Amino acid sequence: MRLLYSALALIASCGLAHAQGAGMALDAAQGNWATLHHTTDGGVGTDVCLAASVDAQVGLRVDENDIEVRFSDPKWSLPSDTKGDVTISAGSYSHLFHTASLNPTMLVGELTSDEAKSLLTALETAPVAKITFGAKTSKTISLSGSTKVLSDFQGCARQAGLADLGSPAGPANSPF
Repeated sequence: MRLLYSALALIASCGLAHAQGAGMALDAAQGNWATLHHTTDGGVGTDVCLAASVDAQVGLRVDENDIEVRFSDPKWSLPSDTKGDVTISAGSYSHLFHTASLNPTMLVGELTSDEAKSLLTALETAPVAKITFGAKTSKTISLSGSTKVLSDFQGCARQAGLADLGSPAGPANSPF
């Protein structure tokens, strides 16, 4: 359950309307990764898809307007105007994201569809990723379980018509 609660914390401040029939649903969980979707109409349509590595407090979020990478830490106390660069490296992939604080415990960076596709491919295929905050702090996260979860995230975004995040890795695109 810790996995689910941590993943939900990544979107707790995403500004979702609380209409009747609205709610979050867990789509998949594997390793320390989970993917969820949000609905405002009792499960008929999806307005937000989320994938998260809950032990490392990093996630991806897509809605009809934005594709975001989010970093959270309950120990942070970020001022409202905090801005900083965060680099994610996985295998041969490395990309610097410009982020801003969404709330005192979360940084958010926006991605283009192509940036999201490249990031997802790297996270689905590498064994670990390194996240570097500015030039000071870095942490390594396990990508064990990410392939299924991130594939489900891509499928969620595609099925809901929110974004084209590329073809999922895994069984649908595997000859085995």
